[in-house]
Amino acid sequence: MSKFKLGDKVRIITNARGSSFNNGDTGVVLGYNGSTPDVKRDSDGRDQYVNDYDLELIAFNIGDRVRLRPNVWPGDCPYGGTTSREDGTVNDIYGERLRIKFDDEKYHWNEHADRLEHVKEEEMPVTKLYKALRVKPDGTLASLLIGHTTSVQFASFKELTYKEGEITYAPKGSRGVYCDNTLGGAEQRARIESNHGRRFEAVVHDVTVLGTESSRTTDTTCCPAVLVGRKVYGIAYRPPEPPKEEWKDVTKECTTKWTRASCSVSGGYYLDIYHNGELVASLGQGVSLWCNQYKVETVSLNYFVMRGEMSTIRVMKKISV
Repeated sequence: MSKFKLGDKVRIITNARGSSFNNGDTGVVLGYNGSTPDVKRDSDGRDQYVNDYDLELIAFNIGDRVRLRPNVWPGDCPYGGTTSREDGTVNDIYGERLRIKFDDEKYHWNEHADRLEHVKEEEMPVTKLYKALRVKPDGTLASLLIGHTTSVQFASFKELTYKEGEITYAPKGSRGVYCDNTLGGAEQRARIESNHGRRFEAVVHDVTVLGTESSRTTDTTCCPAVLVGRKVYGIAYRPPEPPKEEWKDVTKECTTKWTRASCSVSGGYYLDIYHNGELVASLGQGVSLWCNQYKVETVSLNYFVMRGEMSTIRVMKKISV
């Protein structure tokens, strides 16, 4: 069974002996003789059976890395072909016409599909960057900075999710996916944004840039898509510890003063408690604290108020948090 389908656009990639088709000729698959495709050549309409291994599929998608074929003359295109011999990225497709941004060109160029070939994966330069991510409660990896309007990823963009071994694409209309150029920069971003693990678990994965970078600074790079690699750094979530309080018994340092009240179980009076001249509490029908650095512990409030004995209470002052 042939690897090509009826109607596929193909290119001859060898000068096969006994064939009138030459390397670089293009055509369309019309049928088969067994598993051998019958190819109609574009240049003259002639058809001939060509082996699978002498053909390659001409099929481009947005984001593909391409270059001009070696036997194509730069600039020789009816609608403004490039003069570049560098690799480029397909940004849009109009039938057989492709709009391409070549790496060494400032502007986009229109090229016909027949004039182009794919850049083989092994020939593509690999750019490794690092992406700081947060781990959601369900284990999903998500954008670290979402919702922070002062950060490089703006709150108006939807939250991106990531998965090891899969591709994450930038949202439509955004500048791209921002990554750190160094592992140290990504680690620092993870520590700061997670408050060293107190707000959420944070991790750093290495990523491979896909497509042409839209911008690059000393610290970050913005690209249309990334392939998420392995985890290289992590900060486990550490829930905040409750504040430790230490209290000192200052009962013996306190002074008291009776004050007449309009209504009280003590017969119309309540007792003010002072520490270092500061009113800290009033005792009557209940305990009223006037300073949050103090607390009053009583054995029996009624007994204390009726008898006025400080031995039935303790006045405690907070001395550290």
